[in-house]
Amino acid sequence: MTTVAAVTDDERAWIRSTCRSTRKLLDHALRNRDHDAIYVYRTAAEETAALTVRHHMAPAVQVEAAAMVRYAERITVLAIRAGQEAGEIRRQHAVHADLPSPAEVARFANRGTLARLYDLADDVPLGVFRRAVRAATEDGSANRANVVRHIRVLQAERVTALEPPPALPVPPSAAAKTPAARRRRAEIIEQMAGDGHSTEQISRHLGIGASATRTIARRNHIIIRADSVRGGRKLDASRVGLETVTALEALASSTDFIDLAAIDAGEAAAWGASLAESLRILNGFACNLRKKAQ
Repeated sequence: MTTVAAVTDDERAWIRSTCRSTRKLLDHALRNRDHDAIYVYRTAAEETAALTVRHHMAPAVQVEAAAMVRYAERITVLAIRAGQEAGEIRRQHAVHADLPSPAEVARFANRGTLARLYDLADDVPLGVFRRAVRAATEDGSANRANVVRHIRVLQAERVTALEPPPALPVPPSAAAKTPAARRRRAEIIEQMAGDGHSTEQISRHLGIGASATRTIARRNHIIIRADSVRGGRKLDASRVGLETVTALEALASSTDFIDLAAIDAGEAAAWGASLAESLRILNGFACNLRKKAQ
């Protein structure tokens, strides 16, 4: 019977310290497009993961070490893409023979190995990647295939969440009292209620009062479910909060690649004012979260 090793405090402290320092080194190397350094750190991460297996460390430690390798692989791809944008690395199917290929820069003998890493980074925001790694870790396996599987699931959810709402139907004039106008209002209320709009939202679109909207809905046996959700059950706060934090993580990481010298002074002033107001709201939200955690 095989026994599963328990995680010791020393092992946990060691792997977390190793992962933290390796991530910092990889991030610094990415900012400088230092492909040699990225190769060294990725190799070190791979050797660390192999060591946890070879010495039969606890599964949780092995998974965390594997997750560190996935992060190093993602950085490898991001550095390659940055190099391609800068004209330093050959693009796929390009004819610039004087430029090194992505596989040469990343030091992969087999191009197929590198190709499998692209799914960890291409069109994958940092927040989505982190959530995928976290989910894979909870599964007990941070191998590449499992992380990519979670990325695809999260991307599908993200695309669905970001789909633009359907165009709102054109309402009749608020002053119109004809039977056709009444029927049209009822049709619009039914459509918007089905799309998740509340009475207040429907009323603003129709240009009539909320009480009139409720009356029309009641006469036509239309249920405005958004009102019951808002008044009774709470919205899925956890999902909304998680999506907010994930989006902000991705946005924060992107600031490293913004060249302030290339930004127009007028744009900088407008963006700065807008960000200041957003940060004021977000700081209040962060403060409330910290209070909640206490």
